Amino acid sequence: MREGGAEEKDVLTWIPRGPHDPLRPPKTLKDFQRSWFEELLWAMFDYAPMQGYLPATSDLFSLAGVHRKDFWDANKSELMAVLEVVQVAGRGEFVTYPPLLRVIAEQRKRLRMRKSRSPDKENVGSSLSLSFDFDSEVQNQKPEVSTVRAKPPSSAKLKERERKERAANLEQAKKQAARRGLTLEQFMGRKIG
Repeated sequence: MREGGAEEKDVLTWIPRGPHDPLRPPKTLKDFQRSWFEELLWAMFDYAPMQGYLPATSDLFSLAGVHRKDFWDANKSELMAVLEVVQVAGRGEFVTYPPLLRVIAEQRKRLRMRKSRSPDKENVGSSLSLSFDFDSEVQNQKPEVSTVRAKPPSSAKLKERERKERAANLEQAKKQAARRGLTLEQFMGRKIG
């Protein structure tokens, strides 16, 4: 079980975005603040220990992509008014965006429902984490044929695919950390290894 209540298998790798996206930056933000919002939103989504949250640290400005702390301090109030700062027992303060938490919770619920309908839960792995429900227009499109189910991958193939996905995710996290001038440990907010 991960901190924040999410099991590791429930960590999402993507979320749906679309024309009626609740995760769009609020129109009340200035153009550069919208960019900061997007950077922080994805950092919250990528924060593995508690997906949907970020530690409220003094280097939050660097995660937002801001180059100068004085510029951040002078212009952060509108952005921070949109975000929510919450206290997590024993962990300190975290920044979150309630619509992001709702989207994550809904997608986890859909993922669990699909897994529970699966004929063999042991053989279903991370491939389901990519099959989210889209908007109703896409859901209502029925395939003309195809009632044959694909054979689930063997556990050895599944483990190898999961190993490759973890390696790719780690590599992606390293790149994101490097872009922000952080070590992987700083970016992830925990010790690695």
